[in-house]
Amino acid sequence: MVEAHGFLANEHACYVSLQHTLVDLAPVPALPDGFTLRPLRGEQEAAAYAALHRAAFESTSMTAEWRARTLLMPPYRPELDLVIEAPDDTLAGFCVGWLDASRRVAQVEPIGVHPRYHQLGLARVLLLEMLHRFKKHGANSAVVETDLERTPARRAYESVGFHEAYTIRRMEKWVSGEE
Repeated sequence: MVEAHGFLANEHACYVSLQHTLVDLAPVPALPDGFTLRPLRGEQEAAAYAALHRAAFESTSMTAEWRARTLLMPPYRPELDLVIEAPDDTLAGFCVGWLDASRRVAQVEPIGVHPRYHQLGLARVLLLEMLHRFKKHGANSAVVETDLERTPARRAYESVGFHEAYTIRRMEKWVSGEE
């Protein structure tokens, strides 16, 4: 039906939704020596978070101003805004969780690790800690979405018990300015 109305699949805009029931969670592994897991220190760390986000995703879209605004959103919970601090006091990884208490569902959005700290297990620590916090806050399940082609991200999610729920394929229609 959507194709009949001129919409086409965007081959580069496919996402996968993964789910995790919050039962039988694996324990949170220990961090490497010198690393510390803690909540973000609010607005005073928004710029450091934004820089880490840009490095983790090789993107320029995150700004300190935008990140500071997320701290003011009604569903924001500081205890679900985690970072890992490296031995040199810089931020090495982050994971933000959002909770819909009425539906008892939580979402990981986003999680990232600075490229120089890949392969240290930081994403696993962040994900498992977040899942335990979701459960403590009454959630029954957690969800996360990622690009279909982000294989390392999918592996990280699946390694802690997420499984694919469905694939999201975006359809688009371009309209010329002459119409």
